[in-house]
Amino acid sequence: MSIMGRLKSFIALVLLTLIIQPILPVAAQDSTSHYENVDMGVSFDIPADWTVRVDAERLTAATQTDLDLFTNNQFPQGLIFSIVIGSYNGLGLQNAAGLPDQLVRLAPSGATPSAPESIVYGNATGYQTEFTIPDSGIATRVALLNIAGARLAVVRGLAQESVWPSVLPQFETIVQTLKFTLPAGLTNPFDALPDDDGGVLWQYQSGQLPDEAPITLGGITYDEFGVMYIAAGARGFLALNQATGEFINFIPPIYDNDDYVDVAIGPDARLYFANATERANQRIMVTDRLGGFANSWGVEGDAPGQFAPGMPRSIAVSKEGDVWVISEGHTIAPVQRLYRFDSLGNLLQMIDLDSIVPGMKDLHLANEVNEDRVFVVGKEGGLQMLNWDGTPLITRINEDILDQAVPLDIATGPQGIIVIATQNQGFIQLTSVGELLDRFGIAYDATRGGAYQPGEYLTPTGLAIDRDSIIYFAETNATTGFAQAQAFTFSGDGVLAMPGRSPEVGDDAQVSAEGTSGGPITYGTTVHGVLNNLSPEQDYTFEALPGDQVLITLRDVSTEQTLDTQLILLDVNQNEIANNDDANNPPAGFKPTDSILRFTPGVAGTYIIRVTRFGGNGEYELSLTQE
Repeated sequence: MSIMGRLKSFIALVLLTLIIQPILPVAAQDSTSHYENVDMGVSFDIPADWTVRVDAERLTAATQTDLDLFTNNQFPQGLIFSIVIGSYNGLGLQNAAGLPDQLVRLAPSGATPSAPESIVYGNATGYQTEFTIPDSGIATRVALLNIAGARLAVVRGLAQESVWPSVLPQFETIVQTLKFTLPAGLTNPFDALPDDDGGVLWQYQSGQLPDEAPITLGGITYDEFGVMYIAAGARGFLALNQATGEFINFIPPIYDNDDYVDVAIGPDARLYFANATERANQRIMVTDRLGGFANSWGVEGDAPGQFAPGMPRSIAVSKEGDVWVISEGHTIAPVQRLYRFDSLGNLLQMIDLDSIVPGMKDLHLANEVNEDRVFVVGKEGGLQMLNWDGTPLITRINEDILDQAVPLDIATGPQGIIVIATQNQGFIQLTSVGELLDRFGIAYDATRGGAYQPGEYLTPTGLAIDRDSIIYFAETNATTGFAQAQAFTFSGDGVLAMPGRSPEVGDDAQVSAEGTSGGPITYGTTVHGVLNNLSPEQDYTFEALPGDQVLITLRDVSTEQTLDTQLILLDVNQNEIANNDDANNPPAGFKPTDSILRFTPGVAGTYIIRVTRFGGNGEYELSLTQE
């Protein structure tokens, strides 16, 4: 075959046949120049005497002479550098785990590509291979990179085989200056996400109960019998009916100073808690589903398998029973650690997370059970996908986008779907390559204060997805004391009315707040809760000034209408000021067994509203107003 024929075949093969556009000159700055293409979302440094030619999502860079030779199907004298921007779908890939195999398939028939190796080019990661085109004398290095915006970049360097060793350092220098960003047309991808669909299926809510350890809700898991388990800090863990959110029980921790932050269920049906305690040998606490002790391990320290203060705070268990946990803030390297233990607590592996992506912090992990992969996300650094043994498969997934949103937790679901709870964008649904699919959530109205309304989030600290793609989250408002868990879907109708949706939350909306039980409230606030044998009374606090005309109302809003309410007003020292069991001359919407109190304080201070009952069970509505 002639040189021209061989080169034509190669050019077609590696997708470098270009419709040549006007040459974009590059101004010289010492020995290198900086090139940037905002439409493609890429920039890099090149030799000052090079030229860049662009066609849509492809660019080629070299000296003017080599570009002309290459265009005319002649061999270049030096390096030809090219970038093609595409998508996972365009290459028939479902996720980043297929990059190595796809990279090998880019090699032409008869070529022997080197084994794909993971690499970092500038701010992008992926895989590279190298091969020589048969019967051409052309050597090439090709890389597939996962880049910003859930896109792929095919980065290539090629030259005659005889000069390849001398131009390879030039190629390696260029690729280390690569910076991929969101293209100009995708600067705010959240604007394109639907956020007016989906709905809340149920909401559980509880205030802080008197004389009980504080409730600080965290990680979520569930068993095959429809019971959901939520880590609850010093309170132990909370059990709910997974289908309805109905309260089952609070199960205390093994020891008084335990702090259950996260939880995962293992193939042995035991609960594995990330326990941020100071107690020795109990950083991982294993219990049965009733809270009975099964095993524990983990002490504070910097040796392999030991934990930094306040760690661990995230835990996942694989289908084989491997226990993955993160420990951040060690005083010696590795500072940020990912541990893999067996189910008995034997350390199998310690991974330096800074060697994967330096500077990640406030990390959370999730295990994709079907594929046996581990995902790690933090407030910075994007999403990382690791193999079952901790080998990075792809890193910095959608780093720019996720850094804007500020991830707080992560969960994986069916068909490789990932949900990330964020500080600024609510709940984001995305694929394992970072493609944004949907968004849900309404930011909590701190000005209004009080209890959460359906669909509202503040700082979610627990997240889970079930087999039907229903999402569950949990959190506690440190200011008000309210703790909540909600179940929602990204699409379709919900059960509970949401603020800003039609119908809006109000007197006629179905607002489920099973277990709402106290906390600070302010004038103009209406909250819902439940009184029953497990929770017969709940305390709310409010601030009042001398002369305020305070109206407190408490009424039964349950379907059965069997709750006989009672209001007790106390000062901050628990001295009773007033009480009301039955409303005299009840206004419209109230019945005689509802309760009404009017009060004018003589001194400024904190006052306590004790919500209780004379008899019956059911849902109540408490309102505090200033007349």
